[in-house]
Amino acid sequence: MLSQQETIPPVPPRLQVSLVIANIQKRRNIQALISTALAMGVTSILIVGQPKLELDPTSANNTIPLYLRKCLIPLDSEQDPNNESTSSTPPPRGKAYLQRFAKWNDCIAYLRQHAIPLAGVEIDARAITVQQLLDQIQTSPQQNETTTTTLALVMGNEGQGLSVAQLQDCDLLVRLPQYGVGTASYNVYVAASLVLQRLHQYQTTNAMNEE
Repeated sequence: MLSQQETIPPVPPRLQVSLVIANIQKRRNIQALISTALAMGVTSILIVGQPKLELDPTSANNTIPLYLRKCLIPLDSEQDPNNESTSSTPPPRGKAYLQRFAKWNDCIAYLRQHAIPLAGVEIDARAITVQQLLDQIQTSPQQNETTTTTLALVMGNEGQGLSVAQLQDCDLLVRLPQYGVGTASYNVYVAASLVLQRLHQYQTTNAMNEE
């Protein structure tokens, strides 16, 4: 039983995360990003371009393993531009919604329509840490225990990072601190794994607090 001096700690807002895959060159990195996103419980995966990337589970093309393709729930944003599944209705456990866009601007228009802020992971002086991002979510005056915060995450290209256009379209930038000189930057799916794991940890803690 709580004493008069004690208070029940506030429950942090819920968080739903989408992963945007754009301008990633290597197929194995795309596969690793999809696998990591599914493992970390993202709500949706938004893929820009990549017309030859076969994700239909009924296809005999095994470029992307069947077990991954079976975990993706396609949503056709062109036929249903007002579809709000990626921002309001969580997918079944172990699955993620799949949205495909021909061009970067199409993806940005979709995110803007659904008021989903875009966070770019990049080495940049303006970038904040993942913990600072989570602190902002928890302390925002618009957020409370009944709020579901949505966030889209985009990783930079393997060689060049985020493009100028991508940087301009990001609502905020997130960085991963490095503590040695072994490499100039993390591999793209390693970086995604680190960020998504931290966000998933926040989601898990939130769920435990609600119980």
